[in-house]
Amino acid sequence: IGDIFLREANMFKLYTAYCANNRHVPVVIKNLQAQNEEFKTFIQTQNTKPLFKGKTLEDFLIQPLQRRCRYPLLLENLLANTPETH
Repeated sequence: IGDIFLREANMFKLYTAYCANNRHVPVVIKNLQAQNEEFKTFIQTQNTKPLFKGKTLEDFLIQPLQRRCRYPLLLENLLANTPETH
């Protein structure tokens, strides 16, 4: 597992820009809805679909940030439950 994380470590650099810009999401979505009636209707329609289970666009866009925070916990748990001889 460690080898995979080390090999893919450069991909985590994408999170830096994503995290830095994610705080702007609510304002951008609000502005887009105010400026574009078609976008507003689209968002409202999507929010009512059972498939999305009440999640909004903002909820989906925050998931990559939340996932990134879980990686250290996953690795700590894996390390704690793996024999040293493995």
